[in-house]
This record gives sequence, C-alpha cells and structure tokens, in this order.
Amino acid sequence: MNSISRRNWFKLSLTVAGALAVNDILNANLREKFIANLNPSYTRLDFGNNFIWGTACAAYQVEGGKEDGKGEDIWDRFSHTPRNIKTGENGDAATDFYHRFSEDILNIREMNFGAFRFSLSWSRIFPKGTGEINKAGVAFYHKVIDSCIENGITPWITL
Repeated sequence: MNSISRRNWFKLSLTVAGALAVNDILNANLREKFIANLNPSYTRLDFGNNFIWGTACAAYQVEGGKEDGKGEDIWDRFSHTPRNIKTGENGDAATDFYHRFSEDILNIREMNFGAFRFSLSWSRIFPKGTGEINKAGVAFYHKVIDSCIENGITPWITL
C-alpha cells in the first residue's frame, strides 16, 4: 500500500473536492464546454482584487479529539450505531485537526489561501446541547482563530 503524507493528502483533497464540485454541479454538456474553455494561464488577478481565496472544512469531518469535555453529537451517535455504516468508520479521530490544527493552518498559509472557513462543533462548546459552556472547547476555537490570525489567514466561522 502506498502511503501519502498528511500534507500531500490535504492538498490533494482540496483539488479533488474542487473537481467533484464541478462534476456534480454541471451536467455532461455543460461540463464538456466548461473543461474545453479552461484556460491554464488564469492567475489570481483574473478573479479581481476583491476575490478571497480560501479553504474550508466541517468540524465532524476533521476534528476528532473527543477529550476535553466534548459531548456526543448526532454524527457520533449515528456512526456508532451498529449497521448504520457498513464498514464502521466514524469521526473519533477524523484527520485529527483537534491536535494538529497548527500544522493544518501552516499548510493553508503555504498554499497562499487568505481565508479558512471552519465550523464550530456545538457538542464541543455545549457538551449536553445546552447549559454550561465547556471552557476547554471554547479555548480550542480561540487557539484556532489566533493561529489563523498569526498566519495572516482570515478565520470564517460557520455554526
């Protein structure tokens, strides 16, 4: 089995996600026209000075890190319910963004993205759904935001 570095996987997944989005959005005729008109000489300038280049992720898909008081969310419950996912995968570790966010943000900076959209896991902030706030969960997101700002990346937060 070939192995791929976490960094190269990250870059490849962004490329594949973009290609899949084009594939899903456009029907066959439009897709052919779109591909035929791709201009490999496009630069960032062709998109204008106000266009913001960024990347994005969703908390459950990347975070992992069930420690520090994170509660169960609907995806934890679903993925751990027998027979819901044939091969038994779940987001317990995911891509381990919870422990490796600094490395991921450095990769985002290295790829010259100006924004990083990420979601907040409600179950990390409110482990029981409502009530007392999990201070460790809030501190985690503060560290992610601070790391983005320190690296010249604008954090865009999705709830």
